[in-house]
Amino acid sequence: MCRAVTRDVTKPPPSQGLFNPNRNRCQGIELTTEDDDDTMAKSKNHTNHNQNKKAHKNGIRKPTSTRSRSMKGVDAKFRRNSKYAAAGSYKARLEAKQAAAS
Repeated sequence: MCRAVTRDVTKPPPSQGLFNPNRNRCQGIELTTEDDDDTMAKSKNHTNHNQNKKAHKNGIRKPTSTRSRSMKGVDAKFRRNSKYAAAGSYKARLEAKQAAAS
């Protein structure tokens, strides 16, 4: 357990000058490693209280689904070809529908 102990920072301790490279960077604070038996242990580490109510306040919704994935970041040659292929498929479906209707 670390505990801060203050000391007078206006003057350096005897046998050390102001420009001693071995002095503490945090002047005025000494860290000690004594165990503090008088402090109680912390007991509550986590609680889920009220989180369910907060989540359902505006309702839990499914994420919206898209019809197809984005073509962003896909090879340009592939994107051009897929555009022409989709247009051709659309025309073929229209012709098949008209042939079936007549």
